[in-house]
Amino acid sequence: MKKIITIMLTLTIILSVELPASAANLHVAHTSSLSWRASYDIKTKGNKIIKVSHIKTFSYIGKTVSRKIIRNSNSKVTLRMVKKVGTVNYMIKLIAKIKNKKLFISTT
Repeated sequence: MKKIITIMLTLTIILSVELPASAANLHVAHTSSLSWRASYDIKTKGNKIIKVSHIKTFSYIGKTVSRKIIRNSNSKVTLRMVKKVGTVNYMIKLIAKIKNKKLFISTT
């Protein structure tokens, strides 16, 4: 009887302990006024990017010629977009980086 009570008490304690969540689904987006907008979703586990999905790009002026996802490392992803206005091509990058379980976004 003592064994059953000890096992039940141990299971209750183990199941009631909070554990930190290490996975997240995040949305990365940027809009440059009257020029372009881009977004994508990333799935993370800890400090690693596991999956990139739902890639969307739009050019307000000109048109989007190409777009490509580049995995720079386990924790960094870059969306490279080439936009054409008249005869001039512009390369735009939307970068997402996970560091210390935080999301950092930058553009170039």
